[in-house]
Amino acid sequence: MDNGAWSFHLIDQMICQGVTRFCIAPGSRSTPLALAAARHPKAEIFVHPDERGLGFFALGCALGTTQCAALIATSGTAVGNLLPSVMEAKHSSIPLLLLTADRPSELRDCGANQTTDQIKIFQNFLVWQTDLPPPDASLSEEFVRSQVAFAVSRAKIESGPVQINCQFREPLYTAPASYRQGSLQPYFPSSLQPTEEQIAYAEAKIRRAQKGLILLGRLPAGLDPRPILALGKRLGWPIFADILSRAGSYPTPEQIRQFDYAIRSNKAPAPDCVLYFGGSFVSKYLPPWIQKAKAEVLHIDTLGERIDTQHVRPARILAHPALFCEALQTKKTTDLSYLERWQEIDRVLQETIEACFSEPHPFVEPDLMRKLASLLPKEANLFLANSMPIRDAGYFCASKGPVFCNRGLSGIDGQIATAAGLSLSTQKPTVAVLGDQSSLHDLNSILLLRNINTPFLLIISNNFGSGIFSHVAIAQEDSHFEKLFAASHDLQFEEAAKMFSIPYSSLSQIDQLETLFPASSARILEIFTSRKENACFQKRVLEKCCLALSEKRSTCLAEF
Repeated sequence: MDNGAWSFHLIDQMICQGVTRFCIAPGSRSTPLALAAARHPKAEIFVHPDERGLGFFALGCALGTTQCAALIATSGTAVGNLLPSVMEAKHSSIPLLLLTADRPSELRDCGANQTTDQIKIFQNFLVWQTDLPPPDASLSEEFVRSQVAFAVSRAKIESGPVQINCQFREPLYTAPASYRQGSLQPYFPSSLQPTEEQIAYAEAKIRRAQKGLILLGRLPAGLDPRPILALGKRLGWPIFADILSRAGSYPTPEQIRQFDYAIRSNKAPAPDCVLYFGGSFVSKYLPPWIQKAKAEVLHIDTLGERIDTQHVRPARILAHPALFCEALQTKKTTDLSYLERWQEIDRVLQETIEACFSEPHPFVEPDLMRKLASLLPKEANLFLANSMPIRDAGYFCASKGPVFCNRGLSGIDGQIATAAGLSLSTQKPTVAVLGDQSSLHDLNSILLLRNINTPFLLIISNNFGSGIFSHVAIAQEDSHFEKLFAASHDLQFEEAAKMFSIPYSSLSQIDQLETLFPASSARILEIFTSRKENACFQKRVLEKCCLALSEKRSTCLAEF
């Protein structure tokens, strides 16, 4: 079997397993894989010259769907450039398939060009890996297909990145030929049905609870939050839902939007029992508050991740949240005062925040988030960069559609590429909100926007530096703050948009946004704000929220 046949069976079996998107970076050693994908009638290919951006693009393709994408990269530093996206996929539990081309064994550790150790390069960030030998007459088609089918099953079932390292000897080019297409080799995942023991344990805790609370963290793609919301209604417990949980698409009276401000005010009534569903929260104030409350915590998740930064040692139940919620028989508690107190707190905080926006103030980033909540169609994707966009949206953007962010490691790299992959895979209108530092970091991924054929608006909030550091203690450092931390600059993005032939607009007043939205195709919108004014507005909102709760505006709050 030559390189062409070997690569066909590899690519074809991936397609049989449901992987049809192939993200390719140009290279020589990966020629057999790239040609096999390009020649296959059922493959959809995307090409990008930068492996780092391509890795995040593939990650974005899997972010909003239950289908994963495959990456094809040549040997050497090309593989190393995939590391950031592999790390993010691992920590975000996103399936990703890496097809890395390599030199054969006889060219390893002997000074051969463009050859390095690609087997250990991703270390602990993979859920599975294999080092395929070069094609050989003694190796059958079934061997290749079996390896591929198992690799795809590991990526999907364990929700993480998998590497198939492919050794190829020259000649790398083979003429087109006809091969027999294969069939699906199914791997059926566990239903994660909770056991009777798990349900009995949880129900005993719930029955004893006087002040029960549900935490709804980030959920994997395809997992519906509604059974968890229905459980909150049945129990009469308040729900703290993270912005990435997709609970915002299904508003319920039990959801407390401004729980973070309440916690930061030190006026939040503590729970005695917590049901925690899903992954981590954006809020850094929530975990220490739960730890201080000394509540009993039950963590229910499909992946068995350890989400316990404060080491409260929760009871962990590995089960599908919907099946767990359906199995619970416990009904609403007779005393609903804990929920009512939280609802009153939320009402007071919402009114206080609205009052802050009504007061005269310069155009700030929270204005953008508040406006987006009213402009975004329910079916539209909202992709948010880390640092300030995800935090501002959590406070000020009540989006009714799905919200996405690379929160596995909360890096600033690959943001444009991820948003592009999300848009192309879901085929839905997409708005991406990034800061200037994230945009500069991933500038060449603007090239990927030219492939988008659905409405896509990239909003770059340019405050000429890193805004998040203005909210932490280092901002007091007068001598070195601007250079070392804010990384201040005088760059704007109009010329970059021209370079990639992407339509560009800019604005400095939020009212202008309505004339530019929705975008009919991929375009860039740059807004200009001040880091100092953004930070001052956030500080003023927090101070007024704390004051509003301290004044005990209602009977409910007077009980604190």
